[in-house]
Amino acid sequence: MAQRPTAQPSGPRGRPRGPRQRGHVLVVRVPEEMLQRLEAYMARAQAAHPYLRLSRADVLRTLLDKGLSTEGA
Repeated sequence: MAQRPTAQPSGPRGRPRGPRQRGHVLVVRVPEEMLQRLEAYMARAQAAHPYLRLSRADVLRTLLDKGLSTEGA
């Protein structure tokens, strides 16, 4: 009986990834009130762009970028 050749993967599976960006992990404690404001902002952003999946980290990065750009840092 002849053995079947093993199937070789044709390449990486899944969604192609963009260039990797190096980053750092930042852990921040926020008061409950600020967390509620962040969640409300996330809900408004999600409603404005329902086709995007936004995480809390995405929203925080966006807000930090806007705030730092406004200040001119």
